[in-house]
Amino acid sequence: MPLSEKPCAYPTLSRDGTRIAVVYRPTPAGLNQFAVIPFAGGEPQLIRELPAHYGRFRWTADGSALAYAAKQEGTGNIWIQPLDGGAPKQLTHWNANPVFLFDWSRDGK
Repeated sequence: MPLSEKPCAYPTLSRDGTRIAVVYRPTPAGLNQFAVIPFAGGEPQLIRELPAHYGRFRWTADGSALAYAAKQEGTGNIWIQPLDGGAPKQLTHWNANPVFLFDWSRDGK
C-alpha cells in the first residue's frame, strides 16, 4: 500500500510506531520537504523545505523532532528539525566532509 499519492522517499518510522517521516514532494516541480504521515494513513503534515541532505532521518528520543545530516555552507553536520516547523538547529560542529550515516547511542546522546 502506498504511503501517499505524491512522491515520497526515505520513510523512517517513529519510535512509537505511529508516524512515518519522509522526504515529500507535493508537486512534480516543487521542492522537497520534510513531512510526517500518520502510520494509520492520512494527509502528510508538511514541516518545512528540506535542505540538501545525506542519508536517512532519525527521530529524536521524545519524537518532537527529526535529525538529519546535511552539508550546509560547505560543512557536513547533523541538524535537528523540530516538527512544529521551527528553524533547524545545528547539533554537531564538524568539518567539510559530508555525514552519510548516523544514529543515536543507546543513552540518546
